[in-house]
Amino acid sequence: MKTYSIIKMMFLSLLMVLLIIPQNGYGQKKKRVANITVKAVVVNQAGEAVEGAIVTTNEGAFVTRTSTDGTFEIKAKKNSIMFIEAEGYESKEMISDDVKKVGEVMMLRARLLNGQRDKIHLSNSVEFNRRHLASSISLVKTSNLRSYPDMLLSNTLQGQVSGLLAQSSLGGLGKNASTLTIRGKGTNGDTTPLIIVDGMERSMDFIQEEEIESMYVLKDASAKVLYGARAANGVIVINTKRGTSYKRNMNVSADYGVGLPTRMPEFLNSYDYVKLYDEARANDGLTPIYTRDYDGYLNSSGPNDLRYPNVDYYDYFLKSTSTYAKANAEFSGGNERTQYLVYAGYNGTTGLQKVGKNFSRSAFNLRGNVNVKISDMISAYGSISFQLLGLKRASMASDAMFSALSSHRPNEYPLTISTDYFPLTSTGIPALGASTSVANNLYGALLYGGKTSEQEVNGTMDFGLNFNLEKLLPGLKASGRVSLDSYFVGNEVLNNAAATYSRKWLVNDSGEEYVVFEKEKKENINDDLNLTSTSTRRAMSWEANVGYDRTMGLGQFNAMFGYNYLQIEKKGTNQNIQNTNYLLNLGYVYNDKYIANGTLSYVGSNRFKEGNRYFLSGALALGWIISNETFMRNSPFDFLKLKASAGILGYDANTPFFLYTNRYQNGGNVAFGEENKTSAGSTNWTIVGNDKLKWEKAQEVNIGIEGMTLNKHLSFEVNYFKELRKDIILKMTSTYSSIYGGYIAYENAGRISNQGVEVDLRWSDRCGQFQYEVGTNVTWTKNKVKNDNVLDQPYDYLNKIGKSSDVIMGYVSQGLFGKDVELEGHPMQLFGSYGNGDIAYVDLNDDQVIDERDRKVIGNTFPRTSLGVDLNFKYKGWGLYVLGTSQLGVDKVLNNRYYWNYGEGKYSVKALERYHPEYNPNGTMPRLTTSAGENNFRDSDFWIEDASFFRLKNVELSYTFTNIPAIQKLKLYARGTNLLTVSKIKGLDPEVLGAGLTNFPIMTTIVGGFSLTF
Repeated sequence: MKTYSIIKMMFLSLLMVLLIIPQNGYGQKKKRVANITVKAVVVNQAGEAVEGAIVTTNEGAFVTRTSTDGTFEIKAKKNSIMFIEAEGYESKEMISDDVKKVGEVMMLRARLLNGQRDKIHLSNSVEFNRRHLASSISLVKTSNLRSYPDMLLSNTLQGQVSGLLAQSSLGGLGKNASTLTIRGKGTNGDTTPLIIVDGMERSMDFIQEEEIESMYVLKDASAKVLYGARAANGVIVINTKRGTSYKRNMNVSADYGVGLPTRMPEFLNSYDYVKLYDEARANDGLTPIYTRDYDGYLNSSGPNDLRYPNVDYYDYFLKSTSTYAKANAEFSGGNERTQYLVYAGYNGTTGLQKVGKNFSRSAFNLRGNVNVKISDMISAYGSISFQLLGLKRASMASDAMFSALSSHRPNEYPLTISTDYFPLTSTGIPALGASTSVANNLYGALLYGGKTSEQEVNGTMDFGLNFNLEKLLPGLKASGRVSLDSYFVGNEVLNNAAATYSRKWLVNDSGEEYVVFEKEKKENINDDLNLTSTSTRRAMSWEANVGYDRTMGLGQFNAMFGYNYLQIEKKGTNQNIQNTNYLLNLGYVYNDKYIANGTLSYVGSNRFKEGNRYFLSGALALGWIISNETFMRNSPFDFLKLKASAGILGYDANTPFFLYTNRYQNGGNVAFGEENKTSAGSTNWTIVGNDKLKWEKAQEVNIGIEGMTLNKHLSFEVNYFKELRKDIILKMTSTYSSIYGGYIAYENAGRISNQGVEVDLRWSDRCGQFQYEVGTNVTWTKNKVKNDNVLDQPYDYLNKIGKSSDVIMGYVSQGLFGKDVELEGHPMQLFGSYGNGDIAYVDLNDDQVIDERDRKVIGNTFPRTSLGVDLNFKYKGWGLYVLGTSQLGVDKVLNNRYYWNYGEGKYSVKALERYHPEYNPNGTMPRLTTSAGENNFRDSDFWIEDASFFRLKNVELSYTFTNIPAIQKLKLYARGTNLLTVSKIKGLDPEVLGAGLTNFPIMTTIVGGFSLTF
């Protein structure tokens, strides 16, 4: 804590100095310099006019574009810097008077994959260009992310690049961050990749797309090894925007639109429910209980009918649309000495709740940074960012609300009880209905149950120094960085409760019905707002690097030695995370053909015993630009590169703390003695320590080819990768007898192999003013368990060793008894009572008994193939961007309450498909039952469905104006997300089966907006 405070004070002091420096630079009175008018033409090396080049003068005060003949006219200060840039060319800085005198600017074409835009800036002072990259790193096109309206950045990544799978999750609006996986499931623990934002391990969902300058996905060992002990699952590196020299930009954008549920479950009304419930009772040999009530439910007056309530919960409590709003403002600029950027953003959404306080989420993002050249030798930079997040809702959370919507039966209770029976309370609350099994009335919980307010504050600070040491040794440089993060979340809750009453209908001696009420829940109305929970997280990191970059003859050599330290503190009993990384990276390119890059990383972690806290990771990448060879001179390839990498990485993120030592905890009191009147404390032995535990390791190989052909119109990249994850830490309970009583140490026993193929293809071309791009990325992965904590089974089909870690084990169904299979003579099924209309299973081992030994692999939960397809069309000012995504080779067990209709639960429309020999002899679902249905409702291929899907993920239609005075660009657009889903699964979303059942549904969002650049 003391170290943290000292570093914080140092940082704030340095930041204050940093903020004063540019003020001094701009604030000093300078002699006024007159503007001159510069007229010139921009051409390439062949003398051809360069159309659309952007010319900037006076540090961004004046901006213009070259015309079709390459000419331009602009004002500029005498002897000031003019900045000229054009797509496909190297940017150029020239003196205004020289341009005016010569009247011509010649632009040099950027070398293929070696221009400014092809630089890959990794935040630990390692930099590559795409031409000489032998590692597997994918660039995410950030402009595509900005076209996707969503609250969270992670949700914009689906289908963007090969190797990265973003799967939608079930977490509610603003809390449904996608599950990210790079190159499949390489281990049996957490497979989440490491996220690096501006050099620090941070969550990407605290920043907006408009804050991002670049994003890279690091996939192979030679790239991941740069980031230490937590990088084996892959790394996503994000660099936020900074100001640039000789430019001044002001960007403003705003979106507004609506969200609509894509798919929502359908449930039966009260009339259909009671008829089918009576059918279920008859199936069980019980007497129907609703027979005389059918007409009453058929003619119900609705949700407040005391005798025959009929509540359509989804219609009554949910709106058809939510709202979405977003606004951003950015101001940046700079000169050769100082560059700056200020950003402010807002992102807000509301929920679907119609009754009570609707869900709302508002996020405010602020960011500021500055770069300062202090001297020819020293430059500095500083950054501050904040996200202020507010969540407001009823005291009932969204998961509880949707669970109630999907589980409260339509005739469970009337929402309110007439004042004929109970007067309003002193606070004006009516009596509310309930049942003996459901005491909580959803109407009362949402309208009278109180409220919750959640506040989150996330702040980040970075300060760094760069040293140009050319005077000491040509090519020598050094850098240092300090980062501090702080996160706080607090919940204020007002919990109230309205009284609820169940009803019991009796018959008097005259044969007339009357009702008796029983209180199920007491009223508790107060105005006590309580801070129920808080959480804090603080992190600090620093690094120091020394680099050397030198061209010697035909060779380019670079080297970097660095050190990085990370500490993460969390409130409570969580152990602090501490990691170190000593890094040596060496690179060499000879004659623009042969590429070598090697890295050693000595990583440290406090999760292991002293003496075993460090591991030496290493990787080597080799490349060959074969298109530069003389024998390829007449080949159809404009560029062709072969590459390969291999390495071994240590991984600590799946390792719990202190597994190397015995651990104990308070076991409570034990009573003994006469009449057990004496007691004493006890201690439980919770973990048997193993001081020989080693690091989990990832051994990886990557082989790839990439290139361009057909006059650079077609670009492609193909990678094959294979990984062996070994020494995975497990408690091998399956190898010990139960007489050990569970006192078994963890050991390095797990082994998983994983392999796959990635393919990226892109075609780009133009016909006059029509430009287009068509691209696709495809990833196939599959893993295999080599060793795990599982028993060796007597039948091979039961063994998990040698199979994928995501397999679904279940029974093989033959159909339904009485419809597809004869009940008599069938092997006995040991899952409770069963009869006609129940599921029949295959006796896999032919022992005439169907039990747990008759299970086999019936599917898998992780998609074997994922792909993205994008189209980008431009004509004059018009633009159209389309993104489609797909996940293939994945299965889902249809085991939620929408598909499993049994017991006293709510019936979905799937209950109409039940089998009944008289009422529905062609039914495809098991017969209805009021029991738990143990025979039917278990994992089997009867409930397995292919969950592959294609989704029209994102569409943007836009028009851009570039000829408005005083405005560089005005873009008007309409955007949509999740517009179409094609899948074998109907009724529910194939990617998130619980969406709409236990939390918010997957939403289609449609917005309109503008982006304005001055």
